[in-house]
Amino acid sequence: MEKDFFSDLKKEVLEIQDRQPHLSPDNAFVAWFMRAFITEDEKSAVASITGKAGDKSADAIYIDHDNRLVFVVQGKFHQKNEPVASRSDVISLVDLGKNICSERKETFNSLLNNANATVTESFTQARKAILNKGYNLVLRFVTTGKVSATHIEEAENRIDNSEQIRFETFTRTDLMKLMQDYIKGA
Repeated sequence: MEKDFFSDLKKEVLEIQDRQPHLSPDNAFVAWFMRAFITEDEKSAVASITGKAGDKSADAIYIDHDNRLVFVVQGKFHQKNEPVASRSDVISLVDLGKNICSERKETFNSLLNNANATVTESFTQARKAILNKGYNLVLRFVTTGKVSATHIEEAENRIDNSEQIRFETFTRTDLMKLMQDYIKGA
């Protein structure tokens, strides 16, 4: 059953690439996830994509003003195997979130060092929404591979004292369940 849903997922990603030929497979995967589970609008999903050189571990940044949430997504699209996500990939997303939410301007400015222009603007807007308007930050690590329970626990412990940051993972198994629901709902 999983193989069928993974084929469906790959088909969805290819369809997005057909409509948005400038997107790499990885970015089309993140755009699919954004459209399917965060924004419902493909134009907004694609506009949120930041995945390129200087993205600072953020493949997409989306500010949901209606729900007062900032989403930062890191995506890993593995088509042939299910590798376990590296500790550094998982932890860097959490550290990124902590830096965005930091009240220390120097900490935030160091985050922007070598960031691309899209990321710099998105992080700045996200930080303003979080610090000035009380928005919450949702960090989502989305992979067609696996994430070790140890990495998840360490990531959650790193943000344990913050009520403003939430860390979530979506692995291949989670995505196949979501894909099943998505197909039924679509």
